[in-house]
Amino acid sequence: MAEMDFTQVEAHLSALAENLASDFGDAVSVTRAPFGPLDGHMVSVMPANPHSLAFTWIWIDEIVLQTGHEGGRWELEPTARDLQFFDDVVAAVVTGRVVETFAAGRSAVALTLANGDVVRNVGYGGGLISLIPLPGWRRWGVESDMSPTVMRSGDLIGLTCAQLARTGTVIFSLPQLPVRILANLGMVVERTFDDAVDLGGSIAEVVGLAAGLIEQTA
Repeated sequence: MAEMDFTQVEAHLSALAENLASDFGDAVSVTRAPFGPLDGHMVSVMPANPHSLAFTWIWIDEIVLQTGHEGGRWELEPTARDLQFFDDVVAAVVTGRVVETFAAGRSAVALTLANGDVVRNVGYGGGLISLIPLPGWRRWGVESDMSPTVMRSGDLIGLTCAQLARTGTVIFSLPQLPVRILANLGMVVERTFDDAVDLGGSIAEVVGLAAGLIEQTA
């Protein structure tokens, strides 16, 4: 496939960085710096939510996208096909369709794209520990389901309390809750999670618990 012009790729990546910053606001820190001798750049996207996945890309004459701690690295050509793959991977990361599995000196990243395809990449860190064979580590390693960078109120439907507890979401922005609850939910939600997470309760149950506590303490 024919390569795209440098300025076309630069414009596409720059627009994406600007959109991430404007769309997610204080929920992410987007930093950009010059990189390399060919007017390239490096962009880092760091979510405020520690359960969301940070990612970085470098653009010089190819795009290097890093979406995991060790794994999750792709080296992409400046073609329309690879640029579309780049966009699809970024979309999967920011919407939380990522599972990263960890073992000593290594990690494996699996992303589910919008079309349902799953792409995987394994990476190894530096040091002697990463050279030690660990048979089957992708089956028994520590698995982490990453959270979306930002969750909208509609995304919360059907989540269990355990999932909701790790999203970092400001859930008192839910428009269907009474104003009195909106003002207090942030103060009581940790108490309700303590009671409800182990029960696998739904968001409706945690809101009900919160409402009950607010009425009792108002």
